[in-house]
Amino acid sequence: ERAGTVQPAKLALGLRQLALSRGVVIHEHSPVLEIVPGDRPQMRTAKGVLSACKVILAANAWLSAIPELHPYLYVVSSQVIATAPVSDVLDEIGWTDGASICDAQHHVLYYQRTPGGEVIFGRGTGGIAFGDRIDHRFNRSGDAGADNIREMHRVYPQLKDVPVLYDWTGPIDCTAQHMPVFDRLRDHPNIFYAMGFNGTGIAQAPVAGKIMASLVLDRDDVWSRCGLVGIGRRTRLPPEPL
Repeated sequence: ERAGTVQPAKLALGLRQLALSRGVVIHEHSPVLEIVPGDRPQMRTAKGVLSACKVILAANAWLSAIPELHPYLYVVSSQVIATAPVSDVLDEIGWTDGASICDAQHHVLYYQRTPGGEVIFGRGTGGIAFGDRIDHRFNRSGDAGADNIREMHRVYPQLKDVPVLYDWTGPIDCTAQHMPVFDRLRDHPNIFYAMGFNGTGIAQAPVAGKIMASLVLDRDDVWSRCGLVGIGRRTRLPPEPL
């Protein structure tokens, strides 16, 4: 009764507008091709160079490309499907509200009825990337969401005749403990990172912001001493292909 759900695209757009209103400059369509450490780290893009006193790396699964972080991350796909509107069927089985549901497996199922009566059904899959290479499979699964459709029919057999109109997927960064971690690069104390947000919702994002703010501002407080700080608290994964 005290929980709620947030439409993530609207949240991202709202945060963007808030940042712009406070004078933050957002550089879009300018991927960083190289980070050059130093007293003022440089981020080199195709058309320019950005420098700063301190840098925060918050790039989700793509942080696995950094050798120092790679041993602590594995990249797994999360696949989602969306059905045609089926309000009558959902009403009949008692699914009448927009509660967001997920189970307690490591590779979770998560699903929700939309205001329009569609079912959004997601699955954290076993599609683990060898070498943490994020390729086309992490944009579309190629099987039209077959695994998700199977799981949806298992959980809700009443939906077996409902058309699935959309499917999509994306990469998730997981640590062995399935917990995020915050720290700075070992040899570059002015480059910080946040990683391991393994797809269990946005509730951890405000906490992450407070932790990163304390680390970057060199504060000694409850956030900088939080148990989520320190890569040494995470388990190194065995070498591939094990």
